[in-house]
Amino acid sequence: SVTNQIYISRCAIAHMARAGGGRLVFLTSGAAVMPPPVGASLLYAASKAALNRVPGYINFEHEADGVLAFLIEPQFTLTDSMKARWGSDAAETIGGGYPVRKPEETARTIAWLLTHPEAGRFANGEMLDAPDFFSIHGINPAA
Repeated sequence: SVTNQIYISRCAIAHMARAGGGRLVFLTSGAAVMPPPVGASLLYAASKAALNRVPGYINFEHEADGVLAFLIEPQFTLTDSMKARWGSDAAETIGGGYPVRKPEETARTIAWLLTHPEAGRFANGEMLDAPDFFSIHGINPAA
């Protein structure tokens, strides 16, 4: 739930502020911004929609402490858990026709946001499309 996310974030922010800063990443879902039906329940979509507000407020309230927060949307990512539950038809069964993305695509974006000196410009509370992040923003992740 969003309450848990806020609680653990506040705990992390207290430590980060004392250490001179840090970065937080929040994973959201398109279900937070898409009208029903989106293949998700009301409670899931509503909690993700509420979560979408958290990074912007963290940036507003803690930028002076050196704390940055990012909101990441991994797109439809086919995980091992999904494959185990739905089998080889998982993408068709639950993917809703969306392109299948790989966890590595999101991981690469998150790693860049957590480590690159220029990443702070994306700590603005906007939902970042993780798999297409580099091409959308014209970034060479190796640079």
